[in-house]
Amino acid sequence: MNEYPIPIDPYNPGQVFACMGFLELSDHLLGGILGSFSKDGHSFILSESKENPYAACLQFIVEAKATEMKSFKPEGDKKGKKSDKDMALPVLLKTADMHFRIDHWEEDRWSDASGRDSMKLYSGNRSAFKIVCSMQDVIQKLYLQNKEELLRDPMNIGQLMSGRFNFDPRSGWTALDMGFSPNEHKSGQFKEGVLTFPAVELFAAIGMQHARPCSTKTKNFSYKTWDSPLPPMLARLALGVGFTMRHWASYLCDYDLAGKNKVLRFSKKEDCHV
Repeated sequence: MNEYPIPIDPYNPGQVFACMGFLELSDHLLGGILGSFSKDGHSFILSESKENPYAACLQFIVEAKATEMKSFKPEGDKKGKKSDKDMALPVLLKTADMHFRIDHWEEDRWSDASGRDSMKLYSGNRSAFKIVCSMQDVIQKLYLQNKEELLRDPMNIGQLMSGRFNFDPRSGWTALDMGFSPNEHKSGQFKEGVLTFPAVELFAAIGMQHARPCSTKTKNFSYKTWDSPLPPMLARLALGVGFTMRHWASYLCDYDLAGKNKVLRFSKKEDCHV
């Protein structure tokens, strides 16, 4: 069995969700891919592939054209100002022979009997389409500048940026209770934006397309890691509710509010089985 590990921090919810994104997209592109975490939780392993599945995923992101889709009629007001729904339209990533749709942030889509949380963390004047495009642009540049490093450690290559989905707590300025907004200091330290990890943000969005952490109570949820190789369909269940298997761990996470934005915090290990 060919195995392709990358380093991750299991206490960072964005990185764990991004692992799901790599698994989902690589299986979509190559087929038959399995995903698991190392026993200590600090590596994510994709297996059952003759080629590097991370390379296939990143190449798809580099080559794909992003298109904003119209799943419902935009509701701009009489003055033409965009509504929240206009900011949450689906995005289609498409190459000549493959496409992948991302729309987990559509609140209307999940407000049905399923009870699924949309996991829409961003707010304000940033659209999902613009966030995807900005993450894609930076990943393209990083891929051209240092492909080998990006393949070896995609979760830890950062870039100063002004917008994100808010999955990675390392970019969450409210988590340290600084007491100010970077938006008010754009001419100083935050002129170029906040350190953002584009592979985490984009692949976490892809990972949330079919999976969800388990909601526990207001502002809290939990997610699991596992060490047995699983296909995407079973991995979605394992992430949210877990399975009875060896070497699994559960992490509890919450979030802060920055205006209308939700910013994830680092997790605490809740339970484990070895």
